[in-house]
Amino acid sequence: MERIRAIHGSTDGSTEDRSDGTHPSMKQNLGAGDRGLRISLGLGILLVGAALQSLWALVGLVPLLTGVVGFCPLYCPLKLKTCRDCDK
Repeated sequence: MERIRAIHGSTDGSTEDRSDGTHPSMKQNLGAGDRGLRISLGLGILLVGAALQSLWALVGLVPLLTGVVGFCPLYCPLKLKTCRDCDK
C-alpha cells in the first residue's frame, strides 16, 4: 500500500496537488529567458504558419505552451533546468 501511495500520491484515487495548483511532477524547469524565447518563437511560428495557411502553424503551439506553463517535459529525462530557483 505504501508503494501505491508513493507512486500515485494517495490510495483513494485523488492526486495531491501543491498549494499553487500544479501537479507535483510538473515542477517548473524553465527560466525567464527560456520562457520568453519559447513564447516569442511559438507566436512567430504560429503567425507565419497561419499567414501561409499551413498546418505547420500547429508546431508553434509546442514552444508557446511550454513557455506559458514554464515546464518542458523533454527537460525531465535530460535533467535540465534553466531557472535559478526551480526547487522552491
